[in-house]
Amino acid sequence: MQKNGTFCTGDLLRKIFTSKPLVFMARTNSFILMAVIFAMQILSAAPGFSQDNEKKLISLSYTNTSIEKIFSAIEKKAGVIIMYEKTAAIKNEKVNISVTNKPVAEVMDILLKDLSMRWSIRGKFIRIENTENLTTAFKPMVASSYAEDTSVTVTGRVLSGRDGAALPGATVRIGTTDQMTRTDGNGSFKVRMPSRSFLNITYVGFYPREVRLPEAYNGGLFTVHLEEQPTALDRVEIVSSGYQQISKERATGSFTHIGEEMINRRVSTDILSRLNGIAGGLYFLPGEESGIRVRGESTLHSSINRKPLIVLDNFPYEGNISNINPNDVESITILKDAAAASIWGAQSGNGVIVITTKKGKLNQPLKMELNANLTIGNKPDLFYIRNVMSASDYIDVEQLLFNENFFDADISNTANRPVLTPVIDILAKQREGLISAAEAEAQINAFRKLDVRNDFSKYTLRKSVNQQYSIGLRGGGNKIAYAFSAGYDHNLKSAVRTSDQRFTINSSAAYTPVKNLEITTSLNYANTYASNNNPAAYGLVYTAYFGYSDKYSSLFPYAQLADDKGNALPTTRDYRAAYLDSVEALGFRDWRYRALDEIRLADRTSEINNLLLNVAVKYRIAPFLHASLQYQNERQIITDREVRDQQSYAMRNLFNMFTQYDPVTQKFTYNAPNGGILILNNSVLHSGDLRGQLSFNHTVQNDHEITAIAGAEVKELRNSGMRNVLAGYNKDNGIVNMNLNFNTVYPTTPAGSSTLGYTDLAPDGMERKSIYRYISYYANAAYTYKKRYTFTISGRKDGANIFGVRTNQKVTPLWSAGLGWDISRETFYHSGWFPYLKLRSSYGFNGNVYNGSAYSTGIYHTSSLTGETTIQNIIPGNPELKWERIRIVNMSIDFKTTRDILSGTLEVYRKEGLDLLQTVTRPPQTGSGSILQNSASSRTHGIELSVNSNNINREFKWQTGFIMNYIKDKVTSYNVPANSSSMQYYPSGIALEGKPLYSLFSYKWAGLDPVNGDPQGILNGRTSKDYTGIIANYDPDSLVYKGPTRPVLWGAVRNDLSFKGFSVSVNIVYEGGHYFRRRSTGLNYSELLLSTLNQNVDYANRWQKPGDELVTNVPSMSYPSNSNRNIFYQYSEMLVEKGDHIRLKDIRVGYDFTGLKKHGLPFERLQLYGYANNIGILWRENDHGIDPYNYDYNSIPAPFTVSFGVKANF
Repeated sequence: MQKNGTFCTGDLLRKIFTSKPLVFMARTNSFILMAVIFAMQILSAAPGFSQDNEKKLISLSYTNTSIEKIFSAIEKKAGVIIMYEKTAAIKNEKVNISVTNKPVAEVMDILLKDLSMRWSIRGKFIRIENTENLTTAFKPMVASSYAEDTSVTVTGRVLSGRDGAALPGATVRIGTTDQMTRTDGNGSFKVRMPSRSFLNITYVGFYPREVRLPEAYNGGLFTVHLEEQPTALDRVEIVSSGYQQISKERATGSFTHIGEEMINRRVSTDILSRLNGIAGGLYFLPGEESGIRVRGESTLHSSINRKPLIVLDNFPYEGNISNINPNDVESITILKDAAAASIWGAQSGNGVIVITTKKGKLNQPLKMELNANLTIGNKPDLFYIRNVMSASDYIDVEQLLFNENFFDADISNTANRPVLTPVIDILAKQREGLISAAEAEAQINAFRKLDVRNDFSKYTLRKSVNQQYSIGLRGGGNKIAYAFSAGYDHNLKSAVRTSDQRFTINSSAAYTPVKNLEITTSLNYANTYASNNNPAAYGLVYTAYFGYSDKYSSLFPYAQLADDKGNALPTTRDYRAAYLDSVEALGFRDWRYRALDEIRLADRTSEINNLLLNVAVKYRIAPFLHASLQYQNERQIITDREVRDQQSYAMRNLFNMFTQYDPVTQKFTYNAPNGGILILNNSVLHSGDLRGQLSFNHTVQNDHEITAIAGAEVKELRNSGMRNVLAGYNKDNGIVNMNLNFNTVYPTTPAGSSTLGYTDLAPDGMERKSIYRYISYYANAAYTYKKRYTFTISGRKDGANIFGVRTNQKVTPLWSAGLGWDISRETFYHSGWFPYLKLRSSYGFNGNVYNGSAYSTGIYHTSSLTGETTIQNIIPGNPELKWERIRIVNMSIDFKTTRDILSGTLEVYRKEGLDLLQTVTRPPQTGSGSILQNSASSRTHGIELSVNSNNINREFKWQTGFIMNYIKDKVTSYNVPANSSSMQYYPSGIALEGKPLYSLFSYKWAGLDPVNGDPQGILNGRTSKDYTGIIANYDPDSLVYKGPTRPVLWGAVRNDLSFKGFSVSVNIVYEGGHYFRRRSTGLNYSELLLSTLNQNVDYANRWQKPGDELVTNVPSMSYPSNSNRNIFYQYSEMLVEKGDHIRLKDIRVGYDFTGLKKHGLPFERLQLYGYANNIGILWRENDHGIDPYNYDYNSIPAPFTVSFGVKANF
């Protein structure tokens, strides 16, 4: 698009952000292409292209001409920019030069050879320095004090021993003399020195080093590596709040900063999982990819988000967190208390995680980074699942129930023809005399040897294979800094035909067109494409397979998915096999269910496109005052697409059900379309943020340091979505058949009647929209006196369109204050053990966001039967709703021992949740049963300890990192009385005053009855088998409080060892002080077949005869059913286990190749690494072999994975 010959970006953006989802990808690719072109333009000016500029051939011929004029000629002919100071020598010097087709480098040497000047080139820029202005100490030198010694010219480089990065400005001194020089931007130096002398090399933040030349030194490149000083690094550590960069030594809040090296320790495609086990205060919920909690939870209502706020490059990130490429991340800062997080106001109640991506720096040589790895994971272990019965035990139960005439009604049912398992079918044939007892026994015994998990593991699961590739470029010149990266991930999941791919592009540039003005732009694009085509995967092994049976709802354990050649076999579902044989003989479509065919025919995909644009302008009004304006626009489109093929079981079943056969005419009537179904579900997220800010940073007389920010921001977040169901879909030509009558009642096969409006064919088009608008004002200030005492204060006011008018018009500020005291700087402090000691404390309020509405709301639907508009899910409004507030007190001690052998932080905190939302019952005459109001409260207190130790710091290094978290919470106010019934139905999430937010209650247990194996409880203080009375007892004291279901104590111990280029890192994590309820067998024979929830390996340990109560606590089975007996046992304290355990989380090994450049290789650093994850549990408290992360009925531990990778820096 062009207007008057100029490129119009505004029109392009407007087109992108108003385009339909289906063309969004094409439009975005155009935008990405422009970004790539822009990045290439930047790179063309990068330092990495210096050699090309040096080799350009030019011709000059000047006599008695000023140097300035010759510089201008070189600029025009070579396309370079020459930077120099206009000294008198430059202005007055006249020279002669005549060259033809000479490289720029040679021309510069000829021009300046007789002058006191030297030159260097970075990209397009040539810098001229007048060596007469340099002090004698920093000129290239010759040592006269060693005249009797043989002098040699040494050319060398000074590099970081950690990552091989060049160290510009390092001091290189000859011996103990005053003769010295400094390294240039590439870390290079050149000196002439006596061969028997030595070099003393120093650099800020690194240990000094003395080096001598090797005896056989022949003038080659001499490389010196310096080791970092941990103390120096820690003292200048910078953390980010998302609004400003803060020196950690001046912070009073609770921050955890994680650098790039620690982030990259773990191999994964998502960023948040890399924090597991390395950051204090974080707890990862088992089984949830992004289930992170920062210092517990401070809300009770399910409508409140419990996850921390994610901030990406200074703005909240609204998109899918999986869009972020971990290889693009430079650092992560976790804000945990009020002083650190209250600047984020009502979004900060659950903590804040600030992610900062890699950026280029001014005058930085071009750096390239490549990272590639391959991760292979084991198959999920289906045999860990405890909610299973052996095929033999299952068959025994079927035979027992058959003999009790349990299946007679189904066998004789000729209307619905309910399903019968193969064993029941065999027993029925034997009873009818169709087969002999011997034949029946032989057929049944063959089934006893089978286990359907073998087929599921063989045909539906595989080893997972994840590939990750990333390339990044960074650098900068005098006026522009840039960064560009691209990443590609391809993950084959452990379930066959499930996979995902991710492509990311990240580009940023900072430009200083004039003095004091900086313009920064960034673009982040992510495309994720996922296929989920395994409806028979292990997660659905035990789903409902029997549509018309009240006896079964789960696949029997002796089923077979394939024959010996791998051909798909039908498994019994919905109707008995004999009936299906009969109707298929008449001409009905194949009515069999084959799990492996369903995998082959499945077509479910999801695509996420996320585009993030950011632009900022920063102007330095004065050396101590900056003004900035930032804007971010984010757009995410999610497209879910599912095609139910006409050959799939769902469509064949639907077609046959609405097919009528006339036995007289032998003709068929088809009332359902012979096609598939296309289901489209699109959602769009659009967020815009605008922020203006003033930043003040000034030091007065070296004693008074003042920093402050103040600003305002507005934000709009729009969500919209549309779901469409298109019937009769033909995927070959895209045609659908919506000419259907959804209101007519049709007869169905085998019996009954229904309308198409009650099937999956019914139109389900629904549009949903939401708009959230926020406006905020904030300020933050810090004052430090003599680098000893620091005072901070922060405040923020948030407004939104989500509350009632009265609340929106009120001012509800969220604020914090903090104090810091660096005791080790006091004159009276003289501790040899702890040379560094600092105290910090803070107090303030954070908030929680409620994204519901203060007004009465509902969802409009169009009835598929009447076509009329209806409203459902009506939620009553409350104009008095307001933010939830979290009051936080935090006290900390930072310490370091002599020689940094130990360093760490001890923090004690207390959090109080105020004005928490809860659902309160209302009188029935109000028209609604409940309403939300701010009337609950909670309290959390905890201790957090992080310690790092340098155990050995020689050529062999051994460091240890220790993290310990202790946390206890409780509900302090909740206006809904609890009773034993509510505790039963919410066994791990009941809110009860005086108890933890997640508490586990149980019925009191009194062992097994030795006569018949019945479970026994306590009622009114006495042993009882009155299960109805025990369950109906509404007194909470009738239950036993076992403890919290979340760990009270958790942490990690990481040991890092290195020797020369080898390194090993081992991380062990631990949890304790919590409980879980394990699953056990149902106690009713009939319910064992109804659901796998009632099946369990405990069945084999059930009480069967007197005396068994001495060796087991599993009750006897009963028939007929006694549901209250079963409920009592399932929620008894007998099944409660302690969750304490220690596990070996992961191991990383690596080897760093250094000094490769002297061998002609282009690498600054080359690292080969391996990584093993989910290695195993070292110790657990329970005796049942249960992983406390995976105790539920279908939960499977995360498989062991191993990764291999290479990382190269150029």
